[in-house]
Amino acid sequence: MRKMMIAAGAAMALATGAAQAQNSAWGYFEGEGGLLQAGLGNAEGQQLLIKCDESGDNKVFAAIHSPQQLAGPQQRAPSRDVRMQLDGGRVIDTRWRFYPNTAIALNNRRESVLPDLVLPMADANELTVWLDPEDGTEIRMIFNVAGARDAINRVFESCDDDANPLAG
Repeated sequence: MRKMMIAAGAAMALATGAAQAQNSAWGYFEGEGGLLQAGLGNAEGQQLLIKCDESGDNKVFAAIHSPQQLAGPQQRAPSRDVRMQLDGGRVIDTRWRFYPNTAIALNNRRESVLPDLVLPMADANELTVWLDPEDGTEIRMIFNVAGARDAINRVFESCDDDANPLAG
């Protein structure tokens, strides 16, 4: 999965420029198997992706890639604290899976934290995220997420994932 995250990030970076010509910072690209992925980056080299690695229900997830180390190379990725704030509103506390340079919000039977992100982000303009990596040095990220509703819906549709939290 980590190799796919890095490859997806590189592909997303190539697509971002085209998307900025529209009123959205979201870039779109094809992942493995031709599945649509959406992502955006910020000036610090951090990236936010909405994607799936295979089609089907509960397969879409969000990933934040950071140049900074988030976790060690454990067999099972630890679940760590993530705080989010959209458009200066209330802070949302949640827990995501941390890999060496990526934090992941899943949407499956065991871990359904993706709705904590996509529901408030759908109509927001700015997302601030604070990650709590293993070394204890909090990482703050800010993303321009305008146009997220379209990006989220397009990825869920491409991934044939009927578990879209925005579907109601």
